[in-house]
Amino acid sequence: MAIADVIIKNIVFSGVDFRAALKNPKMLIVLGLYIIQIVIFLYLFTTKSYLSFVGIGQAVIYTIIVITSGTLLFNEVISLAQAIGIGLAVLGLVFMNL
Repeated sequence: MAIADVIIKNIVFSGVDFRAALKNPKMLIVLGLYIIQIVIFLYLFTTKSYLSFVGIGQAVIYTIIVITSGTLLFNEVISLAQAIGIGLAVLGLVFMNL
């Protein structure tokens, strides 16, 4: 999902409007990535994965991808507090899986 959101940000970064963004061919990639996420979650839950672990894992991975992409591709700035928060989230995921 994070990669799909980065693609959406890339589409609209040039200032296109909502309708133009929807018509962009890259939106097919976005749709495909969302479908892949649904299939992955369906698989995880049918194999009895814990919702809490899957949710936290997805949130941490999403955060890392989005923040990294934002800083590298869109010149967004991360504060020290945000960097510490990312580190704590990753540490929390490690502890959840012990």
